[in-house]
Amino acid sequence: MQSAVKKLRLVIDNIDSLIIKLLNKRLKTSAGIQKIKNAALPFSPSREKQILAKCPAGEIFSIYLSVLMNSRKFAKNIKWYYISGADQKADQKALALFSKIFGPAIAPAVIVGEKNLKEALAGKSVIISPHGDLSESEKCGYKIKLYKYCDYKIKSRTVFSFYSTIEPAFESDLDAVIEIK
Repeated sequence: MQSAVKKLRLVIDNIDSLIIKLLNKRLKTSAGIQKIKNAALPFSPSREKQILAKCPAGEIFSIYLSVLMNSRKFAKNIKWYYISGADQKADQKALALFSKIFGPAIAPAVIVGEKNLKEALAGKSVIISPHGDLSESEKCGYKIKLYKYCDYKIKSRTVFSFYSTIEPAFESDLDAVIEIK
């Protein structure tokens, strides 16, 4: 029995080495793409949707969320905001999912309600909204263009939407819907 376990552990070690080698190569290649892109926001939800659609639910999906998170390198001058709703439980769920997708290093400043959106729309910013469509912000007197990159959904229910004042690199990077498994 001990010999059989040793053999299987050797196989596992070889598989782990290959996986680590390939993940490192994948991260380096992603970093190369970020250098080529000239967009200020290195985020392509349509591409991430394609990648995540191939992943089964569970651990592999979670691993790929981490791989994608580590593939993005956001500029330091981008300000991050979260529009808090009246539902504290929904806010907590949205912020937990945000942290899982974008990492704990990005901590958005909390804005209470859409009335305080003006500060967030001044300059390069990302706005996370758990409760509504902000595409009508121009009609509220805000002069800056706001781009809707994507909705993140769990079981077909939107948990939060990702908006930015930063123009995307590609038109296809807008209005993606990413289902979290």
